[in-house]
Amino acid sequence: MEIQAVKAILGIKTDKHDPYLTAVVPLFEEKIKVRANNRFVNAEGKEVLPLDLQHTLAKWIQHDINSNPGLEARRMGDVSYNYDNEMPDFVRRDIAPHRKLRFI
Repeated sequence: MEIQAVKAILGIKTDKHDPYLTAVVPLFEEKIKVRANNRFVNAEGKEVLPLDLQHTLAKWIQHDINSNPGLEARRMGDVSYNYDNEMPDFVRRDIAPHRKLRFI
């Protein structure tokens, strides 16, 4: 997925986040493919995420930009931080219909 498509979905008009988007779009796309156990190969043999998952990927990136990455809890007295590295529930829910079962 191209970063311009992500910016269009999210309504980003500046180049402020371009370095970040360039780095994370392929990462998040691969996470979706692994979670779905699906490479999403089209008729021409090219890997392309379905439109609904492109939207999910963009919203996941927006969620990541707008939140403290992975910060789940914080305590000030004697300083304590907990991090959650799990994908958000909305991403898991949106991927579920696209999951493929494979037998080895």
